Amino acid sequence: MTTTTPDRTAAARATFVAAAERRAASAVTWNLVGATWWIGAWFWAIYVAVLAFQAAVPILAGDTALRSAAGFFTAPWIFLFVMGIVLLAQMSRLHLVAGGTRRTLVHGGWRAAAIVAVTFGAAGWLLLALVDLVVRALGHDVRPVDGILVTSGSGTWLALVAHVLASGVLFTTGILVGHVYRRLGGWRGTFMLPLTLLPAAVALAAFEVAAGDGPLVLDAPAWLVVLIGGAVGWLLAAWGTWLVVRDAPVE
Repeated sequence: MTTTTPDRTAAARATFVAAAERRAASAVTWNLVGATWWIGAWFWAIYVAVLAFQAAVPILAGDTALRSAAGFFTAPWIFLFVMGIVLLAQMSRLHLVAGGTRRTLVHGGWRAAAIVAVTFGAAGWLLLALVDLVVRALGHDVRPVDGILVTSGSGTWLALVAHVLASGVLFTTGILVGHVYRRLGGWRGTFMLPLTLLPAAVALAAFEVAAGDGPLVLDAPAWLVVLIGGAVGWLLAAWGTWLVVRDAPVE
């Protein structure tokens, strides 16, 4: 006959709880990533069509100097912002009622944001670079877009970093906005928008500063401004999400 000590029972319970939390957080992560890309397939189809139309019309009109496709760089970010609002706000109640915890909900959202940032950010940057490459291959010049968020020239790799960071910040900010609306309702949620949109504003403002746009000029390398601004915005959005969700009621 074997006996079970309290220490063994506590250790077994802790192991079971940790495994359950990992599964719950993983479910949130991959449900968010899968839903974003599933719906995103329609977005990419429309986005590609718009970019093709934007390049084809001037070519057919005989314009020899086309504006870079990077002029449409914000479209994927706006899409991710909306997905962040809709998806996790809808998922949160079901997740908590089904036995998930607030911690697994938040951690799963953070991981999903990282995966979405890398995949969507890189895809958006690559598509814009490809459009510019095709236009040049057809014998047309591409006029670069002013600013750091370009796909050609000396800012190519910095643009990739900016696309990834912006995708993560906008998706996480959308998650924050969605949770705030779910907790506070329509009127109070709208009233809080200036605060909940602050993380995205910080990151995008840093990108503008790095590009030399606007009244603020910093004596710092552009890559450093992009990294710090993007990281601060992302951390603010993640921290705000935790503050809102950590004591969210289960209705």
